[in-house]
Amino acid sequence: MAANHSITATSTTSNPNNMAQSPAPSKTAILMVYIVLGCVLSFFAGREPGTLPDYIAKELAPVMIVICGFLVSYSLWDCMAVGLAKHEANLLDRSYDQICSKPVPELVHLAQRVQTNQVEQLPVLLVGSISCAMFVNGRVAGVMTLLWAILRRGYATAYRNAAGATSLQDIGLSKYTIPAYFLSNVMLMASAVHAVRCLFISDTY
Repeated sequence: MAANHSITATSTTSNPNNMAQSPAPSKTAILMVYIVLGCVLSFFAGREPGTLPDYIAKELAPVMIVICGFLVSYSLWDCMAVGLAKHEANLLDRSYDQICSKPVPELVHLAQRVQTNQVEQLPVLLVGSISCAMFVNGRVAGVMTLLWAILRRGYATAYRNAAGATSLQDIGLSKYTIPAYFLSNVMLMASAVHAVRCLFISDTY
């Protein structure tokens, strides 16, 4: 059977090396960066506020290709990985009480965490990418969505293969998650900025 959980959060009081690390940036600072990058995308890559693409389907096509491809990969590699991990740990034929009576095997925990985290990130990506394609620029949104999907696939692979790691820092997930957060949230913010600009254009109808 696979080993039980071994990944733990590292405390700054128990690890002197962490005390030398810089504090995490404030949420306000991150929000301001999102707003600035969203404005840049809206003003320099966006179409005329208040207008829709001449060919909506064509404008949405790049984003939809990436989204559909990612969702298929999620079904094949993330969802099925949970079932396979449970099968290898002989959990599929056990009752709920039997499963809860023992710690969840580490490989099952990792597979489930990957699968649930992908779901947690999808709403932001779906709204951000589609709205950015419609309001701002379909090609730019398509490229940003593709980069997001590549990062999330890298995240999933790294996390599922992290059995035996002693802490989340050892896995190196931040090199995938932080750029992915920026990509999805900047698309959201660009859409919001463009929508606000639409409210202030002159009514020519």
